[in-house]
Amino acid sequence: MSLDRFSERIRETLDSANISHRVGLAAINDFMRELHETFVKGGRDQRLLLSQVEFALGTAAAAHLMRVLDLRPTGRSRTACPRQGSLEWAIKAICAERGIEEIVGFSLLRIFLSVFDQERIEKDGSEISKTWLLYFGIRDEAAYHFGGLFTGDERDEIGVVQEYLDWRLKRFCVFVNMWELEKKWDDEEAALEAKDSHENIHIEPAAVSMPEIGGSGSEADEKPAIRIQDEIIEATIRSLIAMPQDCRLSGEDTILANVWEEICAQVQNEYSFSWDAYVDTMRTFLEGFLEDRSPADKVIIFRDSSDDETVEDLMSALLARAADYESDNVSRFNCWRTEDENDGA
Repeated sequence: MSLDRFSERIRETLDSANISHRVGLAAINDFMRELHETFVKGGRDQRLLLSQVEFALGTAAAAHLMRVLDLRPTGRSRTACPRQGSLEWAIKAICAERGIEEIVGFSLLRIFLSVFDQERIEKDGSEISKTWLLYFGIRDEAAYHFGGLFTGDERDEIGVVQEYLDWRLKRFCVFVNMWELEKKWDDEEAALEAKDSHENIHIEPAAVSMPEIGGSGSEADEKPAIRIQDEIIEATIRSLIAMPQDCRLSGEDTILANVWEEICAQVQNEYSFSWDAYVDTMRTFLEGFLEDRSPADKVIIFRDSSDDETVEDLMSALLARAADYESDNVSRFNCWRTEDENDGA
């Protein structure tokens, strides 16, 4: 069976490279995430994605990915490739994070694409689900990101196949929301730079004025720190509300309007088995908005705390907001849940 051959060949590759299976599969999963991010930030242009893969891993690797995506060789994308080499830099970062030598890591990914291309075909010539192959052969997240590489979802990789495999895969859509937001910021920044260049305006960068820190916990620090915290919390709540409807995990017939209401309902009643996915989503937004603050703001909000401690403080504040949140949808949902529990008892 193709899955057995696929898994065996990946294991053999990792063994020959002296990479532990756990680390190797994690690196391949990271690579699939980077492919998806490159695709989203490139305007979902598959040809542009192939150009990045060819630049980073070579022509053969790009050809394997092209066949896996069922593309025909109709030439390169006419779209200008933003940040050419960004995928290569991302792969180097993966190697550094996973403790893999770069030459070994790049070779591993080339072999992975080759094996993925070859083992999707059964001995009788039929093709098995490539999403299924990644889900069981690599990781569930890798399967989600592969489904996101199809434009218009013409093969319904994201819909029927992923829903059949595991409906919880949709929790990874938080990555896509963040990438789209970052792309919007990059586009706005590029437009502003182009405008400034066209008008030949030179603007001297303003020096960052670092506030005087009197003492940890002083009243002078507390007010701006609370303001910054509130702004991050508000931005996170708006992002949770704006997430696509299919990111909700409480069921298609739920009365809860968005992911934020789902979180509020669980904080006020009880956590569902998907709570960890909600926590990951909240943490991703909080860390992203925290990272976007100015250096001066970071001095104020970090004070004597570490990054992790600050994020935990923000998470606690966000959950406190969720506990106090009121809406008809959340009230009715919690009321029905309580009635169901009483009936069951």
